[in-house]
Amino acid sequence: MIRYNITLPVGNNYTLSGTVTTDIALLHDQVLVMLPGPTVNADWFSCTTDTNYDAPTLLTQTDGITVVTLNPLGVGNSSHPTDGSITNTDFQLPYITRALKIIRVILRAKSLGVYGEGGLGGELAIKLAAGNDVDWVACSAMLWKNPTDFTRANAMSPYAQGGLDYLAANNNGYLPTQPTDYDGFLANAPANQAMIDFTHQSQPGLYGTGPLRSLAFADLPTHPLYDPSLAKVDGLIIWGTSDIVAQPGDVEAMALAYGSSGGGHSEYHAVSGGHLMRVGTNAAGPNSEFWTIFRNFLSNHR
Repeated sequence: MIRYNITLPVGNNYTLSGTVTTDIALLHDQVLVMLPGPTVNADWFSCTTDTNYDAPTLLTQTDGITVVTLNPLGVGNSSHPTDGSITNTDFQLPYITRALKIIRVILRAKSLGVYGEGGLGGELAIKLAAGNDVDWVACSAMLWKNPTDFTRANAMSPYAQGGLDYLAANNNGYLPTQPTDYDGFLANAPANQAMIDFTHQSQPGLYGTGPLRSLAFADLPTHPLYDPSLAKVDGLIIWGTSDIVAQPGDVEAMALAYGSSGGGHSEYHAVSGGHLMRVGTNAAGPNSEFWTIFRNFLSNHR
């Protein structure tokens, strides 16, 4: 197995950074691009303190898939626009699309799909499903139009809106995160100590606040965050039954609406675990429900 870093030019002097995990024996027939959530970078998919949570290694060695973990703009080593408050998914979409076109060519992918999480990677996956540059998508940690009281009180409150306006005026629209900022979601996952330690070590940084602003100022449920009905390709949608972000039924309703006008078909699963159930643990170790479903979906879309 080999792992190497890539930098992709995507226009307007922007570049996207990522990492390719593959094996020299692979023909890159199936390529998976993984996109992170709003306040984590793409390294979060590749836990170094517990290799059971190193998703690219697992998928490459066990399933024979080439995996690209990719940082959107305003994240990690990708370009940071001057104004971080503009980095919502509508802004990101054309640049991610250009990156996918490059990845398909340089890796000679016969089947290329995207897995995304939350209000950045997950929303991008749904929006990419409405285009012609992916063959399938998968997502988790989603919210469509019915947030929980927790989400309204913490991410959509006047306090949250004021904080984001402050960052736009005084910190170029970027949010500096600290290790303890991740603890609530890690506990909800629930993550083991190795994953907690890795998150504390690798994830604090500066993040564009565009995705956070999209949620903070959203008029929900009147105006949903995105339109899943436009999807043209198959989509896997996974929800954690202990999710603290989306109300029960919200993500399932999104899955039912998925592809209703675009022709795409959805596969919906509710699994044990919280909002970020991918990094959750159970008696068998990493969330076995999530990984069994996810890997079966990939196997059916080669």
